[in-house]
Amino acid sequence: RPGKPTHNVMVIRMEIAMTDKSVLEWVWETTGVGAFGPKKVQEGYKPQWRWSTSFHGAKRVARLFYPYAITKKEKLKKIVDHYEVE
Repeated sequence: RPGKPTHNVMVIRMEIAMTDKSVLEWVWETTGVGAFGPKKVQEGYKPQWRWSTSFHGAKRVARLFYPYAITKKEKLKKIVDHYEVE
């Protein structure tokens, strides 16, 4: 947008996509936040499902998963710290 000001904004979003629908249904029901539904895939590929949440829903899930995380522990900590400042 020429001539319009830019803003530095952080969009916090979590997403899980996979072909096992039952796992994502469990995540959705257990966390109580986010959206769950089919993901568009190219013809000939297996159907995929997606669970996603953002902002304060992501904060809630990050706090829930943080003690058990191994590979994504640092990213979850960033989400928790971002909302602790407010």
